[in-house]
Amino acid sequence: AAEDNNPSLPWGFNLGIGGTFGTSEYRGINQLGMALPILGYEGDRLYLRGLSGGVHLLKDEYNEINVQISYLPQKFYASWSDSSAMKKLDDRYSSAMAGINYRLRTDYGVLSATLSTDILGVSNGVMADASYSYPIRFSSVSVIPTIGAQWTDVNHNNYYYGISRSESQTSGLSRYAPEGS
Repeated sequence: AAEDNNPSLPWGFNLGIGGTFGTSEYRGINQLGMALPILGYEGDRLYLRGLSGGVHLLKDEYNEINVQISYLPQKFYASWSDSSAMKKLDDRYSSAMAGINYRLRTDYGVLSATLSTDILGVSNGVMADASYSYPIRFSSVSVIPTIGAQWTDVNHNNYYYGISRSESQTSGLSRYAPEGS
């Protein structure tokens, strides 16, 4: 299994750091990225991987089917924007997603696919993603480059990126109701 060579803390826990790099999707927000400590745990029935954790419904040498809950850190605080129009929009908040996840571990890397929905009712959105990663191991450190694609439905996109009629009137920005993407 891909995780077998990871250095572990006591009781099967792993510790690492993860990060993102990019620009904000919101005008006037200057964000280059963030770093997060990542705590991991791999058990026979339960797991914790960074911002996600769950229960293994099926787990063998190569395959996993999991029910998981994830923290969705996406947010927009209008007061953080440099744009006077954007400052007049409503805040958008982080949420939690629950769903089903499939992982295939091979000698050539890890394929993963997840379908999840907002369980806190923040956006009532649905999200699907698929990714491929290839762990590169050094003596006591692993680097895991990953590439993937994500689809989000109209509810998710409208909550995080839409501009309602009342927001449009207040801010002067055009009304916007995105589709799924």
